[in-house]
Amino acid sequence: MVAVHPRGAKLTLAHEAIPAVDMPAMTMTFPVAYMALLDKVRTGDAVEVQAANQGGVVRIVNIRPSR
Repeated sequence: MVAVHPRGAKLTLAHEAIPAVDMPAMTMTFPVAYMALLDKVRTGDAVEVQAANQGGVVRIVNIRPSR
């Protein structure tokens, strides 16, 4: 993860390529579905996230530390 943006309820993530959706590796900012998710992480943490399309917007719906 690159940064946590509590005021905007967003996370900026540097992610690897995601072949299933034909997405190359990049850095992107995603909204979070629940503000409580931001309490679980700090800028610089290595994380695994789950995203979902909610009304046409891809949001982070779950987050946990990487193993």
